[in-house]
Amino acid sequence: MSVNQSDKALGVALEAIKLDPNLSSAYILKGKALAAQGNTKEAISAYTQALTLNKDSGEALLGLTMDIKTARQASELIKLADKVDTKQSSIANKISLYYSYANCYHKVKNHKNAELNLRKAHQTKGSVMPSDAEWHCKQIKDYMRIPYIFKSQNHSKDHRRIFIVGMPRSGSTLLETVLSTNPEIQDLGETKALGLAIDAWLNKSGESSSLDAFYQQALNTNQANLAKYTIDKQLYNFIYINWITTQMPAAKIIHCCRNPIDNILSMYRSNLTAGNNYTSNLED
Repeated sequence: MSVNQSDKALGVALEAIKLDPNLSSAYILKGKALAAQGNTKEAISAYTQALTLNKDSGEALLGLTMDIKTARQASELIKLADKVDTKQSSIANKISLYYSYANCYHKVKNHKNAELNLRKAHQTKGSVMPSDAEWHCKQIKDYMRIPYIFKSQNHSKDHRRIFIVGMPRSGSTLLETVLSTNPEIQDLGETKALGLAIDAWLNKSGESSSLDAFYQQALNTNQANLAKYTIDKQLYNFIYINWITTQMPAAKIIHCCRNPIDNILSMYRSNLTAGNNYTSNLED
């Protein structure tokens, strides 16, 4: 969740709580938004309230396990997880519960049970969200090559664009948060604008407009047009790296990376959203 998205999510959560103070899911959304903003203490408070309202909420438990300080705290959370009624649980709730167990067992150094629950989480997740590795590979293959006709067309000299690319769990959110403290920077979040702009440009090959013009149109926000700099943190924009360098050469590209094994483990231990389904399979 980007800085911009977290602000909006927090606003929605607070409005929902006003309408229904007993809505567990609203406190979970509040916790997620606060966590994205780095306000861990308040996030934990929100997740605790959500669990108080719904003791069977695996998602609330998962939120609480994201910041376990001690082994004793992890043991207490395991006891709470043991009380969850899984008979009526949705698949999503079960997945969250397995991740919660994995985080807790990891903290108490019971790595066998941590691994077991991670396997359960990914097996369950894979049953409803199959790996999308092949789709990602096809996207890379399709877009890494730029049609020759476009290589010499209108290059944008706009210096405002900053693209953060890389893999999930590579430190990009922290970087985005730091950069967004600059009032001259507009945080666009994880927008799909660049991919949409490229497709629109390809479909209108006779157009004299630059790719950046199509990109601005796809962003559909005046703020991005007025800002001195913009940050696009759609990590998978690395697929379009050749388009950026040839058609938007004045843009800045920041590649976030970490040790591949650390990155794989971090992705595997995280309950990532749709679009990252390959992370449930270590080989993928």
